[in-house]
Amino acid sequence: MELGFAAVRKSIAAARLALAETGEPQWTGDRRTGWLQALDAIDRFLDGDESERGFSIIRSLDAGVGTDGATSRAILEVATALRLGGIDRYR
Repeated sequence: MELGFAAVRKSIAAARLALAETGEPQWTGDRRTGWLQALDAIDRFLDGDESERGFSIIRSLDAGVGTDGATSRAILEVATALRLGGIDRYR
């Protein structure tokens, strides 16, 4: 499973970078902040912290982003990495 976690962490790092560098108007303000917090929660889960209230990660990722733009694709890649790592929920 650790190999799967490495791929998830790599996709999270790419998504954080995309969020930091984006000029796409749909990725500003509260939406950007919320997704950064969600990525942090996934990271904490990978570290073994199950104190978050829990939610379906993939459903939230799939429902919360479109496919237009590099930032959206980077966040959707997190969902793909989670699936490939065998993670579809936490807590």
